[in-house]
Amino acid sequence: MIDIDDYREEKSCIYKDEEYLVRDNGAVLRKSRPNKKARKLDNEWTWGRLNKKGYLEITSSAQVHRIVALAFLGEPPTK
Repeated sequence: MIDIDDYREEKSCIYKDEEYLVRDNGAVLRKSRPNKKARKLDNEWTWGRLNKKGYLEITSSAQVHRIVALAFLGEPPTK
């Protein structure tokens, strides 16, 4: 099993108005929103949860692979 703390590089990004820290091992940390109650999975490193389609996600609208790609590759050239 991969250790969530075994990584070489960490970046930050904004995805759908949420701030994330992202590691090169695929782990993500969603930061709490200012002046809002912390949600489940806020401020904790995770690979996400598996959804019915087989994708790892933080929420139904935040798929981990998209967050990691944005952090390491930048904005996609097309939608």
